[in-house]
Amino acid sequence: MKSFRISLLILICALSGFCSSTEDTLRELQELPPEFKRSGMISSNTYQVYMQIFATTRQEAQVNGLKKGRLRAMELITREPFLPRYPTYQGKVRLEAIINNYGRVVRVDPINDEYWGVVFQVHKIGLREEFKRIW
Repeated sequence: MKSFRISLLILICALSGFCSSTEDTLRELQELPPEFKRSGMISSNTYQVYMQIFATTRQEAQVNGLKKGRLRAMELITREPFLPRYPTYQGKVRLEAIINNYGRVVRVDPINDEYWGVVFQVHKIGLREEFKRIW
């Protein structure tokens, strides 16, 4: 009986190291997965921009992320290596229309009390080919 209690105690001690607190679990769930922390073409249909936004609330971060995401997407898309370096004026207008029509904020996650991680995506079927046709 005594050996059973000792072995049970050892088993409980060994398994308690694998348990995590509720705070750790919540922190892991709130962290942004690494696939959202990159910017660029993530598929032939989706262009993604990751930004850190200064805001006090999630709603404010989403609104600011939409504005800044559109500007940042325009900057990054014009620098993509698969596109010619300088688009025409009509090309810029068409690119801006695509970003404004198909771009949206898909994720807003807290980084700390003042900063939010915002993921902005432009999703359209055949987006890469559309970019090539614009230039």
